[in-house]
Amino acid sequence: MKNRVITFLIAVCIAVTIGVYTYQAHKREQTPQNIDFEQYYVEEDFDIEAAVHGEDSGTDFVPGFYEISPEDEYFETLELMAACIEAEAGNQGYEGKRLVAAVILNRVDHPDFPDTVREVIKQKYAFSSYWNGAMERIEPTEETWQAMNDEMRSRSNTEVLYFTCEGYSEYGTPWKKIKDHYFSTE
Repeated sequence: MKNRVITFLIAVCIAVTIGVYTYQAHKREQTPQNIDFEQYYVEEDFDIEAAVHGEDSGTDFVPGFYEISPEDEYFETLELMAACIEAEAGNQGYEGKRLVAAVILNRVDHPDFPDTVREVIKQKYAFSSYWNGAMERIEPTEETWQAMNDEMRSRSNTEVLYFTCEGYSEYGTPWKKIKDHYFSTE
């Protein structure tokens, strides 16, 4: 149950983020550029902190006006995950990006890994793009956001936990090669 709630909340956050980008682009066309207009649509009683930590948020995202800064933790978590996917699989196509998203989400759900997206990505030596600074030098593409969103809405693989670009990992069981990445299950 916890895994489904976490996956649902992350998917909702992704959908809201994509909606926000669209909304902001539309609003920029109608609003003078000197106005900082960072607003998201959620109900006023939506508990953001609970959603970030995989707890019951009290309600679903629905139309309603509620102001949230982009510095909020859930927004940063979504951007961190998208940046990780882009840095790790930017040249691997939609399927490769979606499987990297699956690895992150599966690790969050797995008892041998940390319990949050942020902790999974920042785990020592887990994602080289985090440790070598590559994530800071890229901008996630629309395809990356879409792959991440789709994986959160409907998990394509709940078994894959590892991937490398140098042959199958010494951990897990070899599963499948997609472009340059070798994916392994538990």
